[in-house]
Amino acid sequence: MYPLTTQLSPSLIKDFIKIKPFKTLASLLDDYFEHPYTKKMFLRYATYVGSSPYQSPMIFAMMAHLEGSQGIWGVRGGTYAIVDAFVRLAEELGVVIKYNQNVTKIRKKHDRVIGVEVGDIFYDSDVVIVNADALTAYQTFMSHHPLSYALRKKDVSLSGFVWLVGINQTYDVLKHHNVFFPVDYTQEFEAIFDDLDVPETPTIYICQSSVSEPERATPGGGNLFILINAPHLSDKLVWNEATIHGMKRRIIQQLEHFGLVQLEERIEEEFFYTPKDLMERTAAYKAPFTV
Repeated sequence: MYPLTTQLSPSLIKDFIKIKPFKTLASLLDDYFEHPYTKKMFLRYATYVGSSPYQSPMIFAMMAHLEGSQGIWGVRGGTYAIVDAFVRLAEELGVVIKYNQNVTKIRKKHDRVIGVEVGDIFYDSDVVIVNADALTAYQTFMSHHPLSYALRKKDVSLSGFVWLVGINQTYDVLKHHNVFFPVDYTQEFEAIFDDLDVPETPTIYICQSSVSEPERATPGGGNLFILINAPHLSDKLVWNEATIHGMKRRIIQQLEHFGLVQLEERIEEEFFYTPKDLMERTAAYKAPFTV
């Protein structure tokens, strides 16, 4: 925590006013653009942090500046290649990585963390780094910590429904990154945040990395990462086989409207990843998920 004198410094207050913390991203874009397509493109940046552009502050417009002005980097082999590289580096430095170990408790002594418990095994440590959802970490490992109660009252971000598809014939119109917007963009966020339901006509994001790395798909085919935003887990929406099938049909129908016809006939492999799967596999609290 910075001292109060730093927090109340004139330069910091001036910068704070400059970013207009109470102005939404949507309001900012209204000041500069009129065409709805242009607005939709820039409004999408709010979903990078799992938020709604009609609620998130305008500071997230900086993402458009970073990507457009400074550029972004891709990784050969996909993002997981970064994970593999860190694993190799860690092992070269003598780090021992234990896989498939479920931590059951973070042990403290005199208000200081001293290690973790994995079932009946205790691993002592000077430092414990939890690379997991903060809500899950506090409620599972440190349920009596004051922050555990405070965090429960916090709103969580949106989640997502992913359909991984291997097709035997790709579409010439598809690039590496593709976004298909609905006519009414506001209804997507009203459904997700107000109704806790999947929007009737969601925005569809498709990544076909085989455009950049052809070896990632069969010759002439493609690998499609299809994502739509979805609400976090609640009692209002049950992710079962019927729900998944309904989402698949909805996506196919929308993509046909955009000219991607006969998608189902081209499928060789497919895999679904729901907010429920995300929670079970990563311990994400109510399964927040952003892309």
